[in-house]
Amino acid sequence: MKRSTFVIYIVSLLAFSLAAVTKAPANPVSLQLSTTTITFPDSNPDQVPIIPAAQNPVTVTVRAEGTTTSWILEVIATDDLRSGADTIPIDAISWTANGAYFQSGDLSKSSMQAVGAGPKGNFTGVLSFQLANSWFYDPGIYTTTITYTLVAP
Repeated sequence: MKRSTFVIYIVSLLAFSLAAVTKAPANPVSLQLSTTTITFPDSNPDQVPIIPAAQNPVTVTVRAEGTTTSWILEVIATDDLRSGADTIPIDAISWTANGAYFQSGDLSKSSMQAVGAGPKGNFTGVLSFQLANSWFYDPGIYTTTITYTLVAP
């Protein structure tokens, strides 16, 4: 059995959809995250099959005001986790959500995943990220980028 030593960095970038930006005077929206990087510590898969991110929980604050009636928050990864030629499937990372209008899910590189949706107002939720651990992961420092999009129709 080989032992893997790895650290995974996910850099979260905020991206506001064109609809949210162009309607800013009538529909002010904003998105804040308590951190823009999460890491997963090296752990023995037999002892820690699910690794919580060191920065948990990540606080997410959505503000949607003005004439908007609702908001939708989604996330997508640019790729799998990569360390040189080695990869870890991005859907090995999931999150659990707490807070009104926020929901749990798994990361994806192929389609936007819902993080939350709700009526206009100010809402704060917390996301706790976790990585499904495996002996099949090769040692390395793995990275990817995830993009959050906040839309206020």
